[in-house]
Amino acid sequence: MRISQAFRFEAAHRLPNVPATHRCSRIHGQSFVSRCSLMGPWTRSTGFVIDFLT
Repeated sequence: MRISQAFRFEAAHRLPNVPATHRCSRIHGQSFVSRCSLMGPWTRSTGFVIDFLT
């Protein structure tokens, strides 16, 4: 069984070592998506693929 979750987040930064006229000298940001997947056998006794508490 595979369990997946996608997380969206925003990050902002600026590049301090470029000329002041460069567009990246001002604060700007990007949008990101991170996808995490867990794959393993389903355990009938717990109903979980994984139990992080044990």
